[in-house]
Amino acid sequence: MIQRGANVTGRFHLTGFDIVSISAYRTFRLVGTQDIDGTDASVGGYMAYDLHDQASQELQLVSTAEGKWKWVGGLYFLHDRTGWDPLNYFAFQNIPIVGKVSGTSYAAFGDATYSFTDEWSVTGGVRYNHEQKNLYDISEFGVQTPTNEHSWQRITWKGVISWQRPEGLYYVSNSKGFKAGTYNIAAPDPVANKPVNPEDLVATEIGAKWTLGPSSRLNVSAFHYDYKNLQVQVFGQNAATLLENAASAKMNGAEAEFLQQISTGLQVHANVAYLSSKYSSFPNASVTNPNSAQSATNPVAFVDGVADLSGSTTPRAPKFSSTLGFDWRLPVGGAGHSIAVSGNWYHTSDFTLDDAGHIVVPSYSIASGNLAYVGPDDRWRVALWGNNLANAHFIVGAADVPFGRVVEYGDPRMYGVTVTMKFGAK
Repeated sequence: MIQRGANVTGRFHLTGFDIVSISAYRTFRLVGTQDIDGTDASVGGYMAYDLHDQASQELQLVSTAEGKWKWVGGLYFLHDRTGWDPLNYFAFQNIPIVGKVSGTSYAAFGDATYSFTDEWSVTGGVRYNHEQKNLYDISEFGVQTPTNEHSWQRITWKGVISWQRPEGLYYVSNSKGFKAGTYNIAAPDPVANKPVNPEDLVATEIGAKWTLGPSSRLNVSAFHYDYKNLQVQVFGQNAATLLENAASAKMNGAEAEFLQQISTGLQVHANVAYLSSKYSSFPNASVTNPNSAQSATNPVAFVDGVADLSGSTTPRAPKFSSTLGFDWRLPVGGAGHSIAVSGNWYHTSDFTLDDAGHIVVPSYSIASGNLAYVGPDDRWRVALWGNNLANAHFIVGAADVPFGRVVEYGDPRMYGVTVTMKFGAK
């Protein structure tokens, strides 16, 4: 893997406002392999040469004058390129697949907050977005295909009402956002297929952030997400992972986070979350089903199909999840030295990995810990760490392919020592 990047931020002070310029560039190269037949034989798999380049420029006008108004406005530009160069797919033979998608995005935005009193304020923002995607340099299974392009426009917004009280902050918000559209490079015929449309989201949230005395904090929130054209992953022909649009989905949830400073060096924290996530409408979903005609002469285990998943639970959406942890810093030996101990426990209820609900991940828990000796001003540390201390077995990825079900498990118990040093000014 090769990753490079750079960013430059400039701020220019004028009367009543600042001009802020943010320039960034990033390039990424990765060679990866994947076995998709799940056997020792080289029946199906691929080696991919992934590429990703991105350049962006943002200009902001930021208010600095004192008063009831605070505002920011600006322009944004992004150009990116991603693809395979090539992806060598093998299923009894080596077949190269080459393809790239480039994107150009323009945006203009404004955001303002007005404080009616020391307690009440309202925030509003709007953003215009123009996105264009270009599919080019496509060659699949030795066949060169023409280029294609598509563009989308979106107007997004944000509105927040805040009430600041001595005990904490209360707020309600409503916002609209989107995830950019794209093309499926690995589709059997990406040019004939329609582009994947942007995913649209309208989110409503209500919550509170309380300070419960000098050493305790409690944050609670409830939310409702309304998705249109939800982008979902399907495992399609040629054992390729593709994106397609679900008609709509709704998510309702709540979350509570608690933090307690027990002593000067000891802090505990806990989090619990509830989520209900279902497809409102998904009538023609691409799914894989067990092959009822499987036999010695027809060894295919799974076949592609279409199903109505309206009302079904979306994948990777556990109904309950929680974390519990602590951080403890104990001074030792004088001169700013200390011992740092931390631990974390995570639990999730069961959830599915595929839209059809065939692949279920049972509930599991993971515990981790860290013991470090820390030098003055955190300039260096030597840490003994352990992850998944109970060696829990859990699935992080799976797919039904013609040869059977391919499953990827999470990391087993791992432990090690890390030495960290910081150089330069404090």
